[in-house]
Amino acid sequence: PEPAFAAEPEDLPARPSRAPLVLVAIVLLLGGGLAAYFLLVRQPAPDTRSAVPDKKPVAKPAARPALDAGRTATSDAARASAAPDAARAPAVAKKVPAWKELTADLRFDRDSEQPRLEASFDEQVAKVAAALREDPAARVEIGGHASGEGSPSHNQTLGQRRAAAVKALLVARGLPADRLLLKTYGDGAPITSNQTPAGRARNRRVTLRLTSE
Repeated sequence: PEPAFAAEPEDLPARPSRAPLVLVAIVLLLGGGLAAYFLLVRQPAPDTRSAVPDKKPVAKPAARPALDAGRTATSDAARASAAPDAARAPAVAKKVPAWKELTADLRFDRDSEQPRLEASFDEQVAKVAAALREDPAARVEIGGHASGEGSPSHNQTLGQRRAAAVKALLVARGLPADRLLLKTYGDGAPITSNQTPAGRARNRRVTLRLTSE
């Protein structure tokens, strides 16, 4: 019999190689690492805005001008209510007399200061008194006049005496003396010619004029 020989190494069954398993393991490790990276690192952060409730704008208080306007209106109303009734009453128009100047209805004899009253003189006095009542600031100028028969200086004095005589008549009828002013014009303001007796008689007169002086 032929001697048995030991089998050659190449004749032995081949052992499976471990290289593919190692590669697979490496691939799996790499794949798992990448997957974990993308899952943990690359994953976008959660949108926290959806979890936080929207903040609504807080309404601001009313504008100060409107408040100030309301306070002003209230204070104005308070002042108006506190004002006296006389201040709120409509203004009454001051009555204006129908006359500003008039010639007293009286006559003087030549070189005399004593008047001769006409029947209408008291009506004139009533007009003067009414004007003084309606206007507390008004006064009455009593002007004395003379004709040109005497000297200018004599006529100045005569006009003064005639004005004083008429003032005494007005005071006796109730007019306030402190609101009656005396003035003399002498023969310097005639209303007609002194060439005739009638003209001279008209120039001997006293005038009453309203004034605020």
